[in-house]
Amino acid sequence: MPTCQNCSTTWTMKETMKSSSVLGIRMTCPHCGAAQYVSKQTRKNFSLAVFFVMLLNLLIPFGISPWYVFGSYLVFFPFLFYTYYKHMKLSNEEEPLF
Repeated sequence: MPTCQNCSTTWTMKETMKSSSVLGIRMTCPHCGAAQYVSKQTRKNFSLAVFFVMLLNLLIPFGISPWYVFGSYLVFFPFLFYTYYKHMKLSNEEEPLF
């Protein structure tokens, strides 16, 4: 679970989901009110994981049923978001992705 870099408090899953559901990249710590940002490494890892799941679309022309691909999305995406929230690291300042 993410830990605030300002007050060192570990967020719960509910607090993490609520804070990250706001549009924008800035999240506010529910305990101390400090601005927190998702770390560069966390964003890279999540982007890479989503990319590999989206590669399943390439299997459709090779005879894999689109329904199997759609079914795998129903399994993989909730798993990805769960692991994203569990392994999210926070930063005090916004880090550029590249």
